[in-house]
Amino acid sequence: MKLQACQHLGIPGDETVHYSYPNVLNVCYADGAALSRFLPVELPHQRQFCLTQDYQLCPTYLRRASGVGRGERKARAPSFLEFFGLREEPFSIVPERRFLCESAGQQRAHAGLRWLVDHRQGLGLLLGPVGTGKTLLCHTLAGELRSNPRHVVALQLTPNDRSEYAFTAALLDAWRVTPRRRRSLHDLEDAAHGFLAKTVLERQRTVVLIVDEAHGLSRRLLQHVCRLLNWQDGGVQLLQVILAGQPRLRANVARLPALRDRTVVEFWLAAMTQADVAQMIEARVRRAGHRGDLFSAGAVEMIYRQTEGMPRRVTILCLLSMWLAYQQGKRFVSREVVRGVAEWADQGALFPMLGQDVGQVAKAWAELAPRPARWWMPGFLWRWWVAMRA
Repeated sequence: MKLQACQHLGIPGDETVHYSYPNVLNVCYADGAALSRFLPVELPHQRQFCLTQDYQLCPTYLRRASGVGRGERKARAPSFLEFFGLREEPFSIVPERRFLCESAGQQRAHAGLRWLVDHRQGLGLLLGPVGTGKTLLCHTLAGELRSNPRHVVALQLTPNDRSEYAFTAALLDAWRVTPRRRRSLHDLEDAAHGFLAKTVLERQRTVVLIVDEAHGLSRRLLQHVCRLLNWQDGGVQLLQVILAGQPRLRANVARLPALRDRTVVEFWLAAMTQADVAQMIEARVRRAGHRGDLFSAGAVEMIYRQTEGMPRRVTILCLLSMWLAYQQGKRFVSREVVRGVAEWADQGALFPMLGQDVGQVAKAWAELAPRPARWWMPGFLWRWWVAMRA
């Protein structure tokens, strides 16, 4: 049985994430259940094995749970994607570059950070509350830059390095640089400086470091970043750095005058307008393969009100609304469907503390989703289980 590697590895800040890279243990058990038809897709089972406590928001889990919940009463019932005429999930919590639909603020940040890199200006900050699209923009920038052979990019997501040595070692690994010695931080810095000088000055390439969730960097690591930014040769900035994080990143940088003075551009991502939300929903649905209107104007208006225009909240509410419409056999999402999802979570306050408690949304889906009468298992095992209980 071949299990699929989990693509999102949990949500940043989720303390239950055990692995930060794909490996043989980092698999999707919901998908494995559908392939083997032995592992049950039930909340207790998935809670035990999934790497994130928000597994109920995973499209794979929702698809499998829905199939089991229907009791497989129809051998060829249309799948979620078939039901809506989609090629893929339009609203996944996994950052996908092709689904980026930038608001005016995101466009300014994207263009400004790209200018910083192209002109080798040093340090740029990308700030914003939880769920405003920082991670997706970081992925987009990294992918965009990597598509050009003139760029060498290291993308660090949720860095948890405890020392300058570990941070520099991870950076060298991302650049695929093998230092001659690893006895000290000085050895690693020599290797990094040599790589930057050769790559930038001789090969005329631009080296970029993008750090997401940078508000988690300690004071010592921020000072280390400042030291890396001090590496120049003949007026040429050897390393370009983009730090993305929550608002407290600005305060952390402000406490280090040397780093603060290095900041060339700073962008703040805020909530989207209702027009931005409508454009985002339409673009994602169209890119996923749907033709026509999937969300009514009333549904879009209610989604905007419930989410206050925060991109991640919009994504999750759209995801759950489509699944409720699917459960009800409705081929489009109306205002009533969105209201139905909202009422399952605290009388319509679906996202009061989403940044700290995404579990509220997961709980709402758990109550909404139909549950099978029993776990599925092969007939002889089921008969044995019934006999033992008797």
